[in-house]
Amino acid sequence: SLFFKPNTLAAVSDYTRRTGSIFYRYFYGALLDSLCVGVVVSIGLLIFRVPYAILLGMALGFLNLIPYFGAIVGCVVIALVTLLTNGFYTALGVAIYIIVIQQVDANIIQPRVVGDSVGLRPIYVLLSITLFGGLFGFWGILLAPPLMAIVQMFVRDATNARIRREAAEGTETPQETV
Repeated sequence: SLFFKPNTLAAVSDYTRRTGSIFYRYFYGALLDSLCVGVVVSIGLLIFRVPYAILLGMALGFLNLIPYFGAIVGCVVIALVTLLTNGFYTALGVAIYIIVIQQVDANIIQPRVVGDSVGLRPIYVLLSITLFGGLFGFWGILLAPPLMAIVQMFVRDATNARIRREAAEGTETPQETV
């Protein structure tokens, strides 16, 4: 309180706590989504009898944390391993399987899981990835959902403060001057 008023410190502390909570929930949701993708891909690779199926599936799940590029790199590596060990048609089947899983995850599951974890609608998750990815590249894509949730938090707080201020002004009775 040497440099700032107690109200300012309390507000900064509140926003810091809420921002930290948003990032924590985002990374928790992203890790949960990646684990699910890793398990589903591992099961598929076991069905296709790919060597090191669980290791490769979980590696793809981990790479799924990197938006767009992680899934592509993981799919290419797994398809190459399958091509070298099980032949062309099995590699083609594995590639198609992974692409389908990635599309379902990227367009349906991930926006819901990540959106629910940070309090955003799935359309806002996709919009934030597009917007922040265009502005800040890789880091914008990686951090888009929590950044959009923080923007939403500030907008919601400003809107609520304005509504409270207008309500307080409306309840005051103007004094007449005679």
